[in-house]
Amino acid sequence: KTIIDIEDRWFSKVWRRLKVKPLEERTLHNPRSAASYGKLRLWIDLLTKDDARNVPMTDISLPPKQEYEFRLICWKAKNVVIKDELTDQNDLRVTVKVTVDQKLKQETDTHWRAKHGKGSWNWRCIFNLSLPFEKKTLLHLSMWDQDVFSASDSIGEVNFSLDLLLRHAYLKREDIPRIILRKDQEKRFWLDMMHTKWPGESQGKLQVSMELMTSEEAAKFPAGLGRGDPNMNPYLPEPEGRFKWSLNPFSLLKQLLGDKLYYKLCGGICCLACCAVMIFFGPQLFITFMSNLIVGN
Repeated sequence: KTIIDIEDRWFSKVWRRLKVKPLEERTLHNPRSAASYGKLRLWIDLLTKDDARNVPMTDISLPPKQEYEFRLICWKAKNVVIKDELTDQNDLRVTVKVTVDQKLKQETDTHWRAKHGKGSWNWRCIFNLSLPFEKKTLLHLSMWDQDVFSASDSIGEVNFSLDLLLRHAYLKREDIPRIILRKDQEKRFWLDMMHTKWPGESQGKLQVSMELMTSEEAAKFPAGLGRGDPNMNPYLPEPEGRFKWSLNPFSLLKQLLGDKLYYKLCGGICCLACCAVMIFFGPQLFITFMSNLIVGN
């Protein structure tokens, strides 16, 4: 509970001089504990009966909900730590979670056999939101190394609040129906993926772009999920560096094993082939050489 001394407010000259009474945030307490049990936001005004007849009541009903569309594009990644040290490759995918009154989740496709700490998706995530929001918001992006026969390895993540963006978009919806986020004046910007096991050390960089617009504005600039139709606003090309199926077994093997392991395997096969030649043909060559040496003498 929280206690407000109404009599103290009424006799406070400073408080009564305020034409617009402030919105208050009170801490809730339990008599059995000194800890806070939450916050209560409220507004108090005191009027005489005569003043109350002349001052109309303030409409405190909730504002009407406005439908919005939040679009986030995962473009590519770089400097990603290698989880599969044997092949020196990753199978990268990104999970995007948006929390605005409810939790929404989408994922990119998987970049199989990503080399040199780089990944590419060109993948669009679209979330339908209703504003204004009532709870704290959160945007969560996490990068994973996809494993087929075991749990996927977490590479890193980044979290930040959408409160300011969503509040600004709702309040300025008549003047600015579409907001494109920028960093250093760039529409595409890099985010550092962090991990709790390695605090302060970036586990990779993810390039993204974000925009928020009203549903009416979204109808003027249609876009599909992922790279699906309608692939526009903006157009998303096929990602680079992806696994390519081939009839050439050596090409497939190189993509599956990675460059280092592939060349090591080729070197090992060559060494085994040379040893096999020496084992099978060495004795015959030695006998022939000795026979020619003896006959020649």
